[in-house]
Amino acid sequence: MRTMEKEWHVLSNKQVVERLQTNPKSGLSEEESAERLKIHGPNAIVEEKVRRWPERLWAIVTQPFFLLIIAGSIVYALLGEGRDATFLAFMIVPLITIQFIQEGRMEKAVASLKRLSAPTAVVLRHGQAHEIQAEDVVPGDLLLIETGRLIPADSRIISANQLTLDESILTGESLPVSKGPGDGLAPDTPISDRSNMAYSGTMVVNGTGTALVARTGMKTELGKVATLMRGVAERPTPLQREIGRMTTVFGAAGLAISALVIVVGVMQARPLLDQILIAIGMAMAAIPEELPFILTVFLGLGVRRMSQRNALVKRMMGVETLGEVTIICSDKTGTMTTGKMAVAQAWVDGEARPFAEVEASDPVIGRLLEIAVRASDARFPEDKDAEPIGDPTEVALLIGARAKDVSAEVITQDGHVVDEIPFDSSRKCMVKTWERQGELESYIKGAPEVLFERSRRVLAKDGEKPFDDDFRMAAAEANRRLAGSGLRVLALAYGRPDAGEPPDENLTLVGLVGIEDPLRPEVKGAVDECRRAGIRVAMITGDQVTTALTVARAIGVNSDGRALTGREIDSMDAGELKRAVREVTVYARVSPQHKLRIVEALLDNREVVAMTGDGVNDAPALKKADIGVAMGERGTDVAREAASMVLVDDNFASIVSAVRDGRTIYDNLRKATRYVVGLHVALLGIPLAATFLGYVSPLLPASIILMELILDPMSSVVFEGEPAEPNLMTRPPRRPGQRLIDWRLGGSVLAQGATILLAALGVYIWSLSRGTDVDVARTLSLSTLILSQLLLAVSVRSERRSIFELKLSSNRYFPLAAGLIFAILIGVVYVPFLQALFHTAAFEPRSWLIVLGISILATGWVEIPKAIRRKLGKGA
Repeated sequence: MRTMEKEWHVLSNKQVVERLQTNPKSGLSEEESAERLKIHGPNAIVEEKVRRWPERLWAIVTQPFFLLIIAGSIVYALLGEGRDATFLAFMIVPLITIQFIQEGRMEKAVASLKRLSAPTAVVLRHGQAHEIQAEDVVPGDLLLIETGRLIPADSRIISANQLTLDESILTGESLPVSKGPGDGLAPDTPISDRSNMAYSGTMVVNGTGTALVARTGMKTELGKVATLMRGVAERPTPLQREIGRMTTVFGAAGLAISALVIVVGVMQARPLLDQILIAIGMAMAAIPEELPFILTVFLGLGVRRMSQRNALVKRMMGVETLGEVTIICSDKTGTMTTGKMAVAQAWVDGEARPFAEVEASDPVIGRLLEIAVRASDARFPEDKDAEPIGDPTEVALLIGARAKDVSAEVITQDGHVVDEIPFDSSRKCMVKTWERQGELESYIKGAPEVLFERSRRVLAKDGEKPFDDDFRMAAAEANRRLAGSGLRVLALAYGRPDAGEPPDENLTLVGLVGIEDPLRPEVKGAVDECRRAGIRVAMITGDQVTTALTVARAIGVNSDGRALTGREIDSMDAGELKRAVREVTVYARVSPQHKLRIVEALLDNREVVAMTGDGVNDAPALKKADIGVAMGERGTDVAREAASMVLVDDNFASIVSAVRDGRTIYDNLRKATRYVVGLHVALLGIPLAATFLGYVSPLLPASIILMELILDPMSSVVFEGEPAEPNLMTRPPRRPGQRLIDWRLGGSVLAQGATILLAALGVYIWSLSRGTDVDVARTLSLSTLILSQLLLAVSVRSERRSIFELKLSSNRYFPLAAGLIFAILIGVVYVPFLQALFHTAAFEPRSWLIVLGISILATGWVEIPKAIRRKLGKGA
């Protein structure tokens, strides 16, 4: 394939085909597409520069904590302590290696999540339609364009039927633009006026068409924008900012206190290098470098786990917000119901009958099924045994027709479509005009009330009759009965459009069909769980009021017999709607535009809103909501791009599961943060207090490294596997903006750090006062610190339950971590090699009782506030 110099919009259609060396009717072959993929590479936008391993390594080595270790090694060397200098120097090698490997794994995990949300494209290969990953699209591919899809690559349009695209991502223009085939335009035609081109990343608002792919990947117009955006950092989430603030505060405090220690030491006539070494250790103790690591691990693993439960969170911010959700606004069809629709009832010629009992030999039923097939975009795949592809409602109609031996293939061969009006939320009907034997006939399906207004005749067994008041009343009553039984009701009609007359006017009504969409069995339990968790559930549907209220009662959505309709919403101003949404939980006959107004009204009421959607026009509401939830199975690419979460299985229960997971992740992150910050209070306070009291610090840099980079992370990361609190879904949602460590918890954190400080330092001073060797005293102090750390981790696993209620087996990682920590402690006390590294010494076995007793006293008090909260009946 030759390289292009001219812009693609300039060429004629013939030149485009020649340059791309493709077939404008059947597309590429599989072999040719595979070869072009090798040449051009994946059709992917490189959003940011990928860091090479030397850059990643340098970023780790230059972190403040590692720089302090290097500085400590230099000071030891100046003091002539070669062994300690060597130990510190070599200690950073495994630590850097571990962090380097972990970062690589996290980047791969994030990349895998991005692949899960990658949009797809439909292309013709050898004349057969294939749905492929967008990254596999190559120049020369023949795209099939349809409403709701994202254009995967810059393409030249070959055919179009009422095709309009939203190009705001490139041009900033908010209004959709019409597109169609056409020979070359002027070279200086701006992107916004290139009517014969469809550009990567733009959205198909309406219509269908075909296009030949011209440019992919970074060569597209969107790729050029991405190139300009490289290096622009993603805005950190509130949690990341809070963790950053905590790290900065502790680091600044550590530097200030370290400088103070050096000054005090000099005033006490202590050796300067010794004081610098102590100051470096204090600075190391002050920096809670575990916190960013813990945040990344908790959110990364949590998001991965949620994706395995059919909830793909695209943005980390979504995890934080899930715990704050106060109302879930959910579509009915396919989310609260199975989405596997089937025709259950048919009303024709004034009589309603179960669909299983009707026969296509009945002329009215035959005509009904013919319209169901002709007024449809659903289609049967090549495999005749496979389910039809398309909208679930249309699929149900096609399957119903096939069950009555009505062949869609035979019907669609009789004539061809000359015009169509796709279904949209404002028209509430779909029209396809066919030419058959030189005559035009339109076929319409849609909302009964819409087709009733536009029908002038009704089809009966003995031919067409006037759609008079009697028939109109009978049809309206049949509609109410079908909807009242929870069925989705569609009317079907046909017309013979005259010149200048719209194809959906002056119709002949053929009948009604009631489509059954069974409720998902788990939805009622999920709605009940939301109620207990203080989360309101609102059901939003385009169905009739009667159908909506019937389904709402069945799943337990509290509607009080009231539903708000789209027309009523249109008649309300912002203030009236704001008041209405405080009480209403069922919305019927609404459009995506109404969804947006509902979201805005709820947000004005300070609700934290999760909103579901699947269509192109749902995108504004999905973006506006705190959590936009798109459907993974039936949703459009546009909706999935706008949402912050995608439901892989389109199941309402998966939303509730995601809320539960979001609350659990936040709870466990809060526990881990409380634990880490409390220990840093002790690590920073021990050398400070020892210096002011005139003692040599019991914590040397090697011991701080052991605590900071091995024992602390080992203990804190296991909180990620902690099961949910029993009251997790029986307490109100978290307040928006609530801090990980608020004032109440902050006081508890300072107290627990202070008691551990007093315990470790007290054992050290008491031992020295009894004439104990300094290495033994240091070992007793370090042992007290480590055991207190371990006991504190056990206690803060829950902010409410007693330590005796917490089973070690409920967190499979905890016993392993505890065993490893205790084994390390025994090694530090008794193994000669480790004694030399950490300046420790063995002590008498009976001293373990003292260490254990003091550690229990230092941490056991944490159980008292929990007991008080249980007594008062307060949650965590």
